[in-house]
Formats: sequence, C-alpha cells, structure tokens
Amino acid sequence: MKKNIEHTTDEKIMLYLLDEINDSQKLDFENWLNKSKKNKEYFEQIKNTWGATKKVSKTNFLDSEKVPDFNTNVAWNKVSNKINFQENRTRQFKAKRKIFYSIGIVATLLILVGIWTVFFNSNKEKEMLSFETLDSVSTNMLADGSIITLNKNAKLEYPKEFSKDKRNVKLEGEAFFDISYDKEKPFIIEMNYAYIQVIGTSFNIKANPEDEQISVLVKTGKVKLFTIDSVSLDTSFVILVAGDKGVVNKTHKKPSKIENTKVKENENDLFWKNKKLVFDKMDLKSVVKILEKNYNISVKIANKEKENLLLTTSFENNSIDEILNIISLTFNLNIEKTEGVYIIN
Repeated sequence: MKKNIEHTTDEKIMLYLLDEINDSQKLDFENWLNKSKKNKEYFEQIKNTWGATKKVSKTNFLDSEKVPDFNTNVAWNKVSNKINFQENRTRQFKAKRKIFYSIGIVATLLILVGIWTVFFNSNKEKEMLSFETLDSVSTNMLADGSIITLNKNAKLEYPKEFSKDKRNVKLEGEAFFDISYDKEKPFIIEMNYAYIQVIGTSFNIKANPEDEQISVLVKTGKVKLFTIDSVSLDTSFVILVAGDKGVVNKTHKKPSKIENTKVKENENDLFWKNKKLVFDKMDLKSVVKILEKNYNISVKIANKEKENLLLTTSFENNSIDEILNIISLTFNLNIEKTEGVYIIN
C-alpha cells in the first residue's frame, strides 16, 4: 500500500461503497477523496475491483435457475455479515479491521468469491433428502435432533448431513419446527421469497405457494425473519419472540411484525398440529371463520345480530358437531345442516 494512504483507508472505502457510514463520515471521506489525485486513483481502483467482483459473483452464483441451492448460502452470508453488523457494530468493525490489515481489501473480495465457489460446489455434492406429506400430518426428526411436523401437502428438503457452520433446509407449505439448540450452527429455513434464522426455538411457518404472504408464529424462543433483494443483496428483517407473528407479503417482500397479537388467538393457527382451539371473548363471526378454515366446512349465521355474541371457551380433539352443539347450548341457538351448510338460527 502507498505510504501516503492511511491504514484505515480500505475500511473507509468499503463502508462508503456499502453505504454504511453516516453523513458526517461521508463528508470526511469525500474531503479525503478530493484532497489529491492519488487518492482518487486509489479509490477508483478499489471501486472497479469491487464492481467487477460483484458482477462475477452475481453472474455465476446468484442465478437461481442455474443454482437453486445457492440462495440460502447467500442469505446466510448476507445476514451474518450485515444484520449482525447492525446489532453489534463494534465487534464487526474489529473483525473487518483484522481481515483488511492481514490480506488487503482487493484480495479479500476475490477470496470471498473463491470461498463462495467452494461452498457452493461442496453443497451441490451433499446428498439431499426430502420429507413430504399429501393428505395427512406427519412428523420427522432430522440428524441434529430437530423435530419438524409438516401439515398436509407440505414439503421439506434437507441435507443428509448438515455443514459445520450452519443447518440449511427448504420449506414449501406449512410446518411446525422444534429446533435443537446449537449456538455454533444456526438453523436457516429458505422459503419462496423469505428466510428464517434460528438457533434453538419452536415456531410455526405457513409458506404455501398459492398464498399472498408467508407467516411465522413463534411459540418459544426468538427468530429472525428476513428477506434479501436479489439484485442489491440488501436485507430487511424483524426479530420475533414468543407470541409474535411476522409476515412477508409476496408483493413488496418486506418482513413486518403484527403488533399486539394475542397469544391465545395465535394458538388457533396451530390447530392443524394440536387439534386445539382457544376462544377468549371472541365474537361469533370470528369463531365461525376459524371453524370453517380448520374443519373445511361452510357455516352461515342467519341472524346478523348474533354475530357479535362473545365466546370464551376452549376445545381439544372435538368434532365439528360437538363444537357447534356446545355453541348452540351456550347461546340458546338452533343449528341445522342443510345441503352441506351449517345454519345458525
């Protein structure tokens, strides 16, 4: 490196290119840039190398049609290097300094591309297994001890053996995950247009291809729900803890957390797994919608005034006829079944 360039210049250039500096730091950097011709030439050299490296990596490694298994690796690299950077800037800054001083920024960028190539090739050679359901719910245990329960018409793809630093799987459909704790090997779940990072916890994911959104309900622990822009590789994420529900809409693909969600209402999302329903002062109209969804039936409330009746009770392993009978006794209603439709009079 040239003597008149400070030791921290490579870091500053990198942060500037990543747009990870504040306005004051940006002004200082631009002042340094305009100070001399040598500074500008050095900046252009790094910028051109950085641009070429990004182009190579995108062309060869980010084409999802050519390398469908690589998105998860990009996701994990992006999350671990950017999200964790945001959460603990000081620690990441020291790590970056160590890398830049030891081998230099240009070499680092090229080496990263090489690492991605090796990582992709090694993953490509791993034996992949699949766990799929049709018209029934089924549970399977992975090699690390994690237990995954798939709802009907769901599919999970996973390697026969996980890599040394992470556990990657792909999900299509709805599933409940009870992840075995391993601080050194985070569990990464790839869905159609979103990802989840977790170390050890339990949560439910609904990621049906035909749905307009992916939803995540956390039962215990904490997870990161995130997305990655396929062009810029920018990440957006939310942290979800027990009782939280997060969603990613297919249109804008930005994760968000549903605020003030009641845990008891959320539990009804797990009916497919535990056959349990909990109603806490829920209006009859909402109760009917939940019953229709979970029992695949049609219910009509003939008297609109009855839609606002509040129900507080719970059911477990009950048939739809048993549930409707209890509702009718509770509110002194008459329920009939006509041409396959339950009518509440």
